[in-house]
Amino acid sequence: MLLNISQIAKLLNLSPNTLRNWEKKGLLTPQRSDGNQRLYSKQDLYRIRYILYLNRERKIPMNDIHKFLDNPVNEPIYMKQEENENQLTGIKWKEERLQRGLSLKELSENVGISVSYLSKIENGARNVSMDVLTKLADFYEKNILYYYTSPQQENKTLIKKNERSSFYIDIPGVHVEKLGQSDDQQTNIMLYTVEKGAERTIPHKHNGFEIVFVNRGEITFFLDDETFELEQGDTLQFSSERMHSWKNNLIRETELIWLHIS
Repeated sequence: MLLNISQIAKLLNLSPNTLRNWEKKGLLTPQRSDGNQRLYSKQDLYRIRYILYLNRERKIPMNDIHKFLDNPVNEPIYMKQEENENQLTGIKWKEERLQRGLSLKELSENVGISVSYLSKIENGARNVSMDVLTKLADFYEKNILYYYTSPQQENKTLIKKNERSSFYIDIPGVHVEKLGQSDDQQTNIMLYTVEKGAERTIPHKHNGFEIVFVNRGEITFFLDDETFELEQGDTLQFSSERMHSWKNNLIRETELIWLHIS
């Protein structure tokens, strides 16, 4: 999954100018789109977090940080986690296909994704489009969160705020953090921050059950042909097999605590 500069800046509470300055110093080398837009991979995300750790926790001056980033001994600190996470996620995609007795070719014909691309996903490829992963998850009738692993939360009784897994879904203005998960990763509790005007425009459904608590703000939910207006303190619970979508009509952010049970 690739993020633009605004998304990665919001995710890490940084200004876009800070990221541009780090790029000028040679600390970051984001990819570029055909339109010359900066695009940041998950590998870049871990690198940025490591830069922040060196500067804020270890008090390393910004001018000296490149010495640590360029040292192969330090690389596993922010790269190894990426490799493990991609491999575990790839295994889940492959298991899902095999359980259904599908070949890569048959799956390709069903979802409209090339065999080579599907193979890369199952082998833990980086920088896979979220649109593609969502299409796969919808085909398997699973919430896409099921396929995201969180090694830093595994076997933990206490998860500190700075240990949460954060990521963007392909809905502009929506930031998601994983607050916790069951050992089998079938149950996930998420914190959604939904900017004003943000919405999931295309209704979808999958296996499971969901409970949504409005921690702050308001949100409109659409379940099949029903509309629900939720205010702060309200809870909505529903089968994920119902077609569902939502929209934040407010002029301010809404914060949701969202329980997904696969």
